[in-house]
Amino acid sequence: MKKLKIVVAALCFVSVFSSCKIVKHSDIGGTTAVAKDGVAFGDSSFDAKQYAADIWDSKVLPLVEQKSVDLKTLFEAIASNGDAAGEKYGYRIGNEGSNYNFSGKGKVKVLSVNTESRNGLLEVDIEPYDNKADFTLQIGPVFKGTAIRDYLDFISINDFLNQVAYAKLGTELNMRVRDTVMNGVDFDSLKGKLIDVQVVFPLDSSAESITAVPVLFKVEG
Repeated sequence: MKKLKIVVAALCFVSVFSSCKIVKHSDIGGTTAVAKDGVAFGDSSFDAKQYAADIWDSKVLPLVEQKSVDLKTLFEAIASNGDAAGEKYGYRIGNEGSNYNFSGKGKVKVLSVNTESRNGLLEVDIEPYDNKADFTLQIGPVFKGTAIRDYLDFISINDFLNQVAYAKLGTELNMRVRDTVMNGVDFDSLKGKLIDVQVVFPLDSSAESITAVPVLFKVEG
């Protein structure tokens, strides 16, 4: 009789347990997806493309407009002391050791256009124009890096359940540049032109030069 009870109990346990989902302790409690503005950043319902579209006009562009520094002023400060410029004008995720991210605005002169790669690039000169490239501007259709996402001080990687969702947001913000900012631009006609820009870029000490992503791109003339 005792053996029968043990077998029945074991079968019941297997039946109940087989209907359950095993959840790691790290997936519950304090590490579940954080909800902001009605958005859960880590569950399967998070739509990075839709979220990027929703915040682009209402949050991203106003933030860059508000905090952008004149390009000449910004580049002079960076050349003088990158850390001091970061403290004054930049934003970075986390503590010491991570890159500062900046936003700048002004009128640039296009010195060269490279569309041979999918990651199209412009070499541009800031005022006063001396026909020497001051930085590189990405024009797509492929955009490298996550400069825009990393400049947004209203979100954090800690808001996301995993890095995949966070990475998707960075990609979709770049796609907003491709589909809105750079849409319809005739790249072949840009050399020598003046362009009003607002740009975002990281200050990466390992890079040979600064490479920025535009969130505003208006060709003069």
